[in-house]
Formats: sequence, structure tokens, C-alpha cells
Amino acid sequence: MFLIKKWFALIFVASLLIACSGANTPESVAERFIKAAYTQDLDTMMDLIDVPKDADANAKDFVRGKFQMLLTERAKQAESLGGVKSIKAEKTTYNDDKTRADVSVTVTFKKDGETRTEHTHLIQSDGDWKIKI
Repeated sequence: MFLIKKWFALIFVASLLIACSGANTPESVAERFIKAAYTQDLDTMMDLIDVPKDADANAKDFVRGKFQMLLTERAKQAESLGGVKSIKAEKTTYNDDKTRADVSVTVTFKKDGETRTEHTHLIQSDGDWKIKI
């Protein structure tokens, strides 16, 4: 009986790892970034962008300030269209060595099903996909 429980626990953990393994794809990062833009989640946006290691605090603060202005505008747009219904990565294009990707993300709004396509540029940084600004 104990062996059966261990076996099921092992299967559960393996399934969980497999399900979570796609969490850092260019598509998932692009979707999370666009969602953060429309929900005014500045911290998530900052976590998802590629900030050069040699960037000083002033540069990071500058980027943060620019994103704050963008967030306010995006939130107003979403509100005027009834809010966001869905966000879906549609098309991904890689460079030859697959270290950069361009992802088109379709945002569908609740009011009249209006859609907008957002384009994101990503780079692989220390094994993770990040938004290139």
C-alpha cells in the first residue's frame, strides 16, 4: 500500500512538472506582459523585461516611469471597451539560433468583441525569455 501511494505521488509530481515546463516560452511571457499592461501590474511588467546587467538605477527608474504612463493609458482603453475578454499569442517568429523571438498577441475586448494585435520582441536572457525594449 505504501509503495502505491509513493507511485501516485511520483506521477503527480511528474505531471505537475510537465504542466509547468512551458511557463517560460516566448508566447507565455508575451501573454503575461500584455495582460500586465492592461491590468496595471507594473511589477510583473518590470519582472518580464530584459534589463541589462550594467543598467544603473536611474535607467530602471526611467523605464518604470514610462511604463507607468503606458499602464494608465492601456487601462483606460480596456475600460472603454468593456474590459479584456482574452489574451492569446497567435504567431511566433524566431531568429536563426532561436535566441530572439517576435510574438503577435491578440487582445479581445468584451465590448463588441473588438480585437487588437500587440507585437512583442523577446530575447533569451540567462535561459529565460524576457521582453526586449
